[in-house]
Amino acid sequence: MDVIIAGIGGQGTILASNILSLVMVKKGYDVKKSEIHGMSQRGGSVISHIRFSENKIASPTVRLKSADILLSFHPNETRRYKHLLKENGKIIQLTDEDKAKLPNPRSLNIFGLGKLSSLFQIEQEMWAESLKELIKPSILDINLKAFEIGLKEARS
Repeated sequence: MDVIIAGIGGQGTILASNILSLVMVKKGYDVKKSEIHGMSQRGGSVISHIRFSENKIASPTVRLKSADILLSFHPNETRRYKHLLKENGKIIQLTDEDKAKLPNPRSLNIFGLGKLSSLFQIEQEMWAESLKELIKPSILDINLKAFEIGLKEARS
């Protein structure tokens, strides 16, 4: 499976891709990940390619029109990278309205992972365990809540 996570600097694109990658490694998949930061510290584009499979993966880069899922934290990034999606690929586009649903709007990336997680047959506990490994304890509870809100919304 090929997943693109796209956003702008400061939105947690890299953290989201690290969490997804860790979950898939724990699930036993071969995982490859690639990131492009650009001028991300100044609000520029950030994109992560995550590829995972039961078989060996040679390249970390998602080819043109081969991504199964695009998780985007900003509409401009959706427009910029939707050409990487396969014809029947799925877009998860997050919005400012999504931020309003969260205990902390900075948890939008984890809310998006909650939505994304609904597409996989992976126990919620494995996601929570990975969040605990990669998120600072001081903001863990807020992020676990954001994940749950995203998951529930995706399932409804």
